[in-house]
Amino acid sequence: MLTQAIHTLDVLRALCGEIEIKAAQVSTSALHSMEGEDTACALGEFGVGAAPGTIMATTASFPGFSEIMTLIFERATVRLTEQGMQTFYQDGRTEELMDFSGGGGADPMAFDHANHRKLLSAFLDALEGKVSMEVDLSELIRTRDVIDKILAFRLGNPVS
Repeated sequence: MLTQAIHTLDVLRALCGEIEIKAAQVSTSALHSMEGEDTACALGEFGVGAAPGTIMATTASFPGFSEIMTLIFERATVRLTEQGMQTFYQDGRTEELMDFSGGGGADPMAFDHANHRKLLSAFLDALEGKVSMEVDLSELIRTRDVIDKILAFRLGNPVS
């Protein structure tokens, strides 16, 4: 969750608001040997309307697949992938905003590190008082709280 899904969860929270985890299952598969979990599923309630939703993250699939986020609204469904965004309206129209840049989950080495360099540079500038951070630290902590709530189910100790 921390190494592979955290940025996707940041985007999900930015789009939907708060996420309340109601149930989760986290495990380490027998597919490869590792110290941490490689599969997590969670049921949650998303945003102000507390719409039900699911989160699934895994590093166990071979050869690896890109992230997919599907948001279902009253009048449209939006699908976000590493390639772009597709909107499917209830009236039959579709729109696409494609050609996102940045690599993908199918090949972890395909990510350009330019955005991470910019982020680190902005963080260092903020530490020196040159600029303020674009995202408040409390927002990042709330994403970590979602991960902690999912992982708590692994220990049989859900956090309310």
